[in-house]
Amino acid sequence: MSVDEKLARGLTRQAERAVFATSDEARRESFAFARALLNRNRDGRKIDSAGFNVPLARIGKTARENAATLRLEADRFAIGHPGIYRRQSLQPESIHHLRASKGDFVAREWAVAVDTIRVERGNMSARFWTAPVFFDNHIMTRYLQRGAGECGERIIDLVDAGLPLAGLYRACALTADGKRFHPWDVALPAPGGVLCGGTELVDCAALAYRFLLGHRAGGWGIDAEVASTTLQMTVSLRTYLSDETLSSGQMAIAIELRRWFVAHEAQLRAAPHLAYGWPSTVLDDGQAALVEAFRPLALAVQQEFTSWRRGLREDGYFDIRFDALAKDYVVAEWQQRSAGMDLLTRYMKTDMEQSQDG
Repeated sequence: MSVDEKLARGLTRQAERAVFATSDEARRESFAFARALLNRNRDGRKIDSAGFNVPLARIGKTARENAATLRLEADRFAIGHPGIYRRQSLQPESIHHLRASKGDFVAREWAVAVDTIRVERGNMSARFWTAPVFFDNHIMTRYLQRGAGECGERIIDLVDAGLPLAGLYRACALTADGKRFHPWDVALPAPGGVLCGGTELVDCAALAYRFLLGHRAGGWGIDAEVASTTLQMTVSLRTYLSDETLSSGQMAIAIELRRWFVAHEAQLRAAPHLAYGWPSTVLDDGQAALVEAFRPLALAVQQEFTSWRRGLREDGYFDIRFDALAKDYVVAEWQQRSAGMDLLTRYMKTDMEQSQDG
């Protein structure tokens, strides 16, 4: 059962206010928990069950009550079994979109923060990062309008479909030599329809680094892995199409996407680099095989879903020579440089180059 557009917009705004009011708090809680465990661990002391399970119960309760929390997995630490705290939470990000004829624009969109803390054999490791998948209020409104369910449930459905498969689209959009990205249409399976959008290059500071806490040479501490650039090829999700609105060809693709996702869900969730990694991430043989298994389906999507690429190319946006662009646009001392079409177009294929490549 669907709802009318006015009510869907109201539910979206209500969720936005609740989530954005608490998103920073959600991330700080996870980070503070990891820091407390790290302080116990850094001088060589093992973390015992009480040292993990007691604060886990407390932070787990507050996390579940936080409006920004999408999903929480909290497993108690016991001898022979790891203790795990894993949370997905929504957070606002300022996304700088690069366009030619319409001009650049910055929009506040929704991103997913992923916090993972693991204690095993008394030692702790943790990582914090932001997935390269963004969606705005429009897609949430359409999602609520065209399908039944509570707003929070629909957001979780969106994230479940978006994060694992989005990384595969990004990997397939990268050329074999690893030097150029294609703008591709993206269709993701969702209850009763598909989420639609595509790959694009955006400027977002949160994608330039991730924190890793745990053991390193010389002791325990905090490491920050810094990517070479705040410019990243991401997946932007822009609308939800219910099954009733799909053409016969699109419906066939949607059915195959759902079947493929179910068949490979365990592999996808076991390969976080596919969902959250940067273009430079080195995939192991199993992950690379998963990308190649998905490639024929991703190519089939390009035949039936074309609106994203058509809109970008009408705006003068073509393939990105990412390897050359990244070398010229680097993060210096955590300061974000200004990006614009003047920089981007130096590394973008022209119409003539596009036609020569076929």
